[in-house]
Amino acid sequence: MWRASKEQTVLANICGRLQHQDTEDKYRSGRRRVGAAAIAAVGCGLWKDFNKIDDIHKIVEIVEPVPDNNNKYEKLLPVFEYASDCQANISEALRAIEF
Repeated sequence: MWRASKEQTVLANICGRLQHQDTEDKYRSGRRRVGAAAIAAVGCGLWKDFNKIDDIHKIVEIVEPVPDNNNKYEKLLPVFEYASDCQANISEALRAIEF
């Protein structure tokens, strides 16, 4: 049985929406490889369309967010937005310094 990656679990909790675990997720760049191969196959005329991707790419698990965890991330979001604004201000101040 496939298990959700920590990344997908965290994303589900942060975004508050389902994340799909698919057969290509165990390979970091698997989806890109399948996409590139599909584009080449259609472009060369080996495939008439992209429907064969459904035979290759299967969803094996759906990761659901944990509502309590999502609420915690929602409470943290204003702090991270504030930190981002502060970092932008610091960067602008540093850029303005002439050496």
